[in-house]
Amino acid sequence: MPFLKAITSKLLSTFYAIKDRLPIHSNPETTVEKRPDSQPETLRQDLALVTTSGSLAANGNLLRTTGKVAVVTGSSRSIGAAIAKALAEEGANVVVNYGHDPVPAGEVVDAIKLRGKGDAVAVKADASTTEGGRTLLQETLEVFGRIDVLVLNAGIMGSKPLKDVDEGFFDAHFNTNVRGPLFLVKEAANLLPTPGGRVIFFSTSLTGATSVLPNALCYVASKGAIEQISRVLAKDLGAKGLTVNTISPGPVDTPLFREGKPKHVIDMIAAQSPNNRLAQPEDIAPVVTFLASPAAQWVNGQNIRVNGFLSIMPPPKHGQWSANFQQAQAPVHAQFSGPQFNTLSRQNSLNDSPYTAGSSFRSTGPSISDKFSLSPDPRTWGSDISGKHAEPDDFLHVPDPVRDRKNDQGGHIFTSRGLSNVGCLCILITGIVTLFAGYPIITYLTTHDMSFRGGFNLGGINASGQVPELLGSRGLIDVDTPSDAYTFKSLHDGSEMQLIFSDEFNKDGRSFYPGDDPYWEAVDIHYWGTNNLEWYDPEAITTANGSLKITMSKKQTHDLNYQGGMMSTWNKFCYTGGLVVAKVILPGMSDVPGLWPAIWTMGNLGRAGYGASLEGMWPYTYDACDVGTLANQTQNGKPYLATVDGDAKYGGSLSYLPGQKLSRCTCPGESHPGPVHGDGTYVGRAAPEIDVFEAQVGGNFATDLNPRVGEVSQSGQWAPFNYAYEWFDTAENFKINDPEVTVINGYKGGIFQQATSCVSKTNQKCYSQEPNPCYAIYGFEYQPGYDGYITWLNDGKQVCTIMGAGLAADNRVELSARPVPMEPMYLLANLGMSHNFGDVDFENLVFPVSMYVDYIRVYQRSDAINIGCDPKDFPTKEYIETWSSVEKIHRGLYQRQSYHLEDDYKQPFPKNKLIDKC
Repeated sequence: MPFLKAITSKLLSTFYAIKDRLPIHSNPETTVEKRPDSQPETLRQDLALVTTSGSLAANGNLLRTTGKVAVVTGSSRSIGAAIAKALAEEGANVVVNYGHDPVPAGEVVDAIKLRGKGDAVAVKADASTTEGGRTLLQETLEVFGRIDVLVLNAGIMGSKPLKDVDEGFFDAHFNTNVRGPLFLVKEAANLLPTPGGRVIFFSTSLTGATSVLPNALCYVASKGAIEQISRVLAKDLGAKGLTVNTISPGPVDTPLFREGKPKHVIDMIAAQSPNNRLAQPEDIAPVVTFLASPAAQWVNGQNIRVNGFLSIMPPPKHGQWSANFQQAQAPVHAQFSGPQFNTLSRQNSLNDSPYTAGSSFRSTGPSISDKFSLSPDPRTWGSDISGKHAEPDDFLHVPDPVRDRKNDQGGHIFTSRGLSNVGCLCILITGIVTLFAGYPIITYLTTHDMSFRGGFNLGGINASGQVPELLGSRGLIDVDTPSDAYTFKSLHDGSEMQLIFSDEFNKDGRSFYPGDDPYWEAVDIHYWGTNNLEWYDPEAITTANGSLKITMSKKQTHDLNYQGGMMSTWNKFCYTGGLVVAKVILPGMSDVPGLWPAIWTMGNLGRAGYGASLEGMWPYTYDACDVGTLANQTQNGKPYLATVDGDAKYGGSLSYLPGQKLSRCTCPGESHPGPVHGDGTYVGRAAPEIDVFEAQVGGNFATDLNPRVGEVSQSGQWAPFNYAYEWFDTAENFKINDPEVTVINGYKGGIFQQATSCVSKTNQKCYSQEPNPCYAIYGFEYQPGYDGYITWLNDGKQVCTIMGAGLAADNRVELSARPVPMEPMYLLANLGMSHNFGDVDFENLVFPVSMYVDYIRVYQRSDAINIGCDPKDFPTKEYIETWSSVEKIHRGLYQRQSYHLEDDYKQPFPKNKLIDKC
């Protein structure tokens, strides 16, 4: 007896020691608790008593998965995402598998990395196929070099009665739920460590509840197969030291579970748990982390039902509930049956399905049929079933030949009642068709003039071929644009240009959050590249009083003290060549410096604010294979003049650019958007910039009375650079219309850009904080190519022009000619603030302050219409889609603003034939 008491005491102390270190979920919001890095010596000694070997106890904390690599299929959402996060919280490196949508997978990876407990990578693979399984394992080995834990969470669930089940429906379930997992385990069995590898299948508590799911035949059959496979593999693989277990959850509260179910059905299901609630994904995940931990080495071949001791219905009391349940039964069945089938194109975690609201049953427990079905013996039903018992409807079942003949053969169809019935139906059908088809057509044709403008955008397709999420009635040309604005005289030769795009901003209260507008999208970023003092937030941009309104506010946000706004038409509307004009009230006052308002354009291959997408792209415009494509514009220190007389702040160096990323020197087969020249070389591609204006307060037009005057800088940005940033600004190549209001910009460039720019005095009354502010028109017209030009407008007047010949070849630095940008250009508008742009007069700036834009319009010559972000001669669509993917850990070039430079992005430049071996 003393011996038994001692053993019992020791086992209890071990149990409570483990219990105290497991995460406890008291409510749906509870997350995995933070565990200490080590366990007390007493716990390790106690655990050694209940393991077959003391070697596990020597590993320290048996409940953590530090350093292990876990693959979780179907883990971009809900339960799968919770499992991935929980494993990472315990120190594991996690592979987040997804089937189609990369965004949720990227969010899970970002959340894991932010916690800093474990690493994560998103991998696209169809886990229902053998090839997809191999891809998943290969990607895992490439990134992490090993696999320790395999969690088979992905699955599908369809619902069909037996009569509608076909081979395709059956095969889809068994391919995804059985075949895919089985062969994935087969491939992984040789990769998992022995001993210590973990295989965790997912089944469902519904395998014991088919009476509640009459149409779940294929789903329950496939999950039953998984349970048996798990038992067999536990024996076969257990001999190697691997463990194979199955988790069977009950109903889990996910968005897909709630989809299509009324609240009373969800409440009814939740009420069957003693806790009176549905499970949360975070309730399931800790069981997986336990099975993946060293503490579960002796748990093998088990089917763990994680369902909160769910019961289908409480037992009836003296016959009550019979009528109520019969009424509720139909909607419950309907809600559990769901759509006919979730196709494989939508790869779900098993319990992400809206149909997982099943229940756990013990094999010896009563079923619904036990409680509510009638006995096989009619005599026990409580009704008089004798043949002599008369019932009110007996006469209906007694044959009467005379009566039946009269009813079947008498009368004709052309009665007043029949005609009235048919007539009413005809009137009803005519009225419905007229109301829902005829009336809208008649109304439209009688109130709208037919227009052939904007035919490109018929159907709501924007310039990159995208369909906006919320289209409304917006076409390329705003319906509010007045007819006299459909044409504009060319600034260069006076020829007529036609309107191709306009936004009048007349509708107040517009939103520019992603997806809210077919062409414009506001960003939610810090523009770190120019050391801006504000955070750009979509909240700062709206429309009011018939104008676009961008506001700079003094407010704490994202660890910065100011909030501004920037929006663009990137990858939605682009144009090549033409004229853009904007009618603007500049922000603030004309004599208080510090604000940085701008309207500008950039090549579509660069996304403003996303630094890695601009590295080696901005502000290049170059199509030659020479030293101009290389880093610092030098090769082995030559040419010498590219190392002197440059930026004085950097020892006279001319350029610190990393070289043109997508140049004409790019080796064949490297990643490049194309196209290809006749000689087989790539067309040089980049992201050039031309500014409508950048407003500043300066001293170029200062007087004794006004030492600081409002100005606009209007520029083209270029790379590679001339010697000493001296472009050929001869009288033929550079023209100023009125020297009294316009001068050449004293800033000609630095190590990151060369500028061809003029500075003009603005209308000093057209500032938002001046009395009765006015609007002024700004713009530029350009023609792409080596013989092109750029001409700028200020206050509605032509102010300066540069010719393409001014950027001709410069033999001093062995540089070829640079064309006026030929890339498809998109529009941007922003209000920011940075010391990089000039002094900031914090003392006199008044916040909040806004810039107002009455309209933005774009024109092109009728014989040179070129609209779109993916033109044939300068394509961008395929390249942007490829490098927007988060399929691998270092992708997401155009989606992850946190990538500052290529060093952060960790993707090498394509090979350059001048310095690399092709």
